[in-house]
Amino acid sequence: MFLLSGLAGLGVNVFSFVIVKHTSSMTLKTMTMARNGALVLASAVFMGETITTLEAVGYSGLLFFFALYTITKSNEGNLPKPFARGVAEAEKQPLAKDDADDDGSNTSAGSRCRDLC
Repeated sequence: MFLLSGLAGLGVNVFSFVIVKHTSSMTLKTMTMARNGALVLASAVFMGETITTLEAVGYSGLLFFFALYTITKSNEGNLPKPFARGVAEAEKQPLAKDDADDDGSNTSAGSRCRDLC
């Protein structure tokens, strides 16, 4: 029994490592939260565990927002080019000191943002 428990723990750790390597730690965290919420709701429905209305609403909301997060992440590659590269491209361009306007104000960051966005 101890050997089986140890192998299950090893499997969970390897599985977690693979998920983080191929996605992100945020994905692992949201999957863990969704699993816990689904377990609580399933135990209430199928095993007769008692949960309060507030708990049921909270766990249902958790599952709803997990689904919303999953849909958003899956559609992330379908964004138009300006939205997909906006901030990353702006961060690559350093601000120069000689980009000041005639009145002495430095608007190069603003104009660069307008060009990218």
